[in-house]
Amino acid sequence: MFLKAQPRIVGKFITLWIIIICLAFLSKNVAYALISNARGVVRSALLKQSPSVSALAQADSPIRISSITINPASRPLEPKLDYVLTNISGTPINAYAVRHVVLHGAQRSEGVILRASNSTNPLLQSGQGESGALGSGVYPEAVESIQLVVDFVEFENGVTWGIDIFKSAERLSGQRAGARDEADRLLKLVNEKNVDVTAQLLAAEESGTVPPAGHSPEWSNGFREGVNFKRGRLRRIYSKEGSLGVVNELKRSFDTVEGKQR
Repeated sequence: MFLKAQPRIVGKFITLWIIIICLAFLSKNVAYALISNARGVVRSALLKQSPSVSALAQADSPIRISSITINPASRPLEPKLDYVLTNISGTPINAYAVRHVVLHGAQRSEGVILRASNSTNPLLQSGQGESGALGSGVYPEAVESIQLVVDFVEFENGVTWGIDIFKSAERLSGQRAGARDEADRLLKLVNEKNVDVTAQLLAAEESGTVPPAGHSPEWSNGFREGVNFKRGRLRRIYSKEGSLGVVNELKRSFDTVEGKQR
């Protein structure tokens, strides 16, 4: 009898183990699903929250940042800010750079926005305020906070202020050099080779003006930006005033500081 019952007991034992293994597998999947769902709920909650925004308190800053608001067009992973910058220095400001520090997930990102006076952007006079905006970044995780910091300021007389983490002074110097060299190149074509300034000349992808060697990456990048800034402005002038308007613009300085230094 015992020998006949043994296979039956073994079969039941195997069946029991199969049931236990299946239950364990199912429990693991259920637990994983619960954890995944919880993570999804937390992520959704974070995405629905607006990031906290602030301006770093800088007692000696020539510029005050205020009225920071989240732009209605913001998205959870692509926040947009509007704010006001006011010159509180008592001296006209020629250029400034605002750094933004963004915390998203476990990561920290930084960037800078450089604004300089030129033929279209006037000096920021003492006591004058102007609007600023931030909104070109897309982040992989929900943004928790954004802090704005005045990183660099250049006054009308060329004196500078700020820690300048992003080397905006170098970039600005390169921009001026690039715009000046591009203007000189085009004016030389007009004066020496009697070339008429045309839309085709201004629309060409390659201007022929390249950064000289021996400068920092920030300066060289600024140089290219200056070339593009100048060409973009010339294209707009050409569409309204033709070649004569372009030639007149080529004879003007890129900005106030360059005009004093030349």
